[in-house]
Amino acid sequence: MNTKTLGEHHFRIFEFCKNLEQTAYYTQMNYIEPLYFYGTSLNAGYTEEQVKNKAKEQTKRLAELLKTLE
Repeated sequence: MNTKTLGEHHFRIFEFCKNLEQTAYYTQMNYIEPLYFYGTSLNAGYTEEQVKNKAKEQTKRLAELLKTLE
């Protein structure tokens, strides 16, 4: 899994989520690793079909993740 963002952000995904992780621990919740994806911007040159296909793939990933949390 690639943990770097693309483009101008210059931050890794996990750096954005650190405060969320700490809040989860503080409130005694179970923190899970973030689920994210990229390559879905029409402005970045991806086609609508590519974005839709990526969304379908991510839907499957999310469904599998949710099954593990039951």
